[in-house]
Amino acid sequence: FRELDDYSNKLAWYLKEQKKVQKSDCVAFMFKKRNLADSIASILAILKCDAIYVPIHHSLPPERVIKILNDSGAKFLICQYNIFGRELKKHIDISKFLFLDQERGNIRKKPKKSLDYSNKSSDDAYIMYTSGSTGNPKGVRITHTNIINATDWAVKEFGITSKDRMSQHPPLSF
Repeated sequence: FRELDDYSNKLAWYLKEQKKVQKSDCVAFMFKKRNLADSIASILAILKCDAIYVPIHHSLPPERVIKILNDSGAKFLICQYNIFGRELKKHIDISKFLFLDQERGNIRKKPKKSLDYSNKSSDDAYIMYTSGSTGNPKGVRITHTNIINATDWAVKEFGITSKDRMSQHPPLSF
């Protein structure tokens, strides 16, 4: 967990300094499931910037990705060039990307010290996009309080203690 925390801190510094991410900015990310570590590090880094993460499923067509990016107001999309960049840059301005596979060396040079962050429980943590019954994706904003309440419910409902271990496999995007 220390390596994950250190890397997410470095990525958060990169987002703040290079991409100018500020409180309440939306930042999207899209990775295949095999890149779960990059997804988790991105989520943590975005939250450490007091920003809102927008997970996008990797199988969506470029037109839907563009709709989600536009609707959410995402500053940019974190993904891997060698997997998504070649196709998506045909449809989206290249400045709207952060290609982790191309920037990893620059990210690793950042400090591993935690940022001072100030998210409140009432702040949005992420926006989950549904398929949308009208054919247009619809974003649902989830606050930190929503996450805490869901976690507290699960602990009570299932009697989870600090000695329990769980494996969760829900997708990060809809």
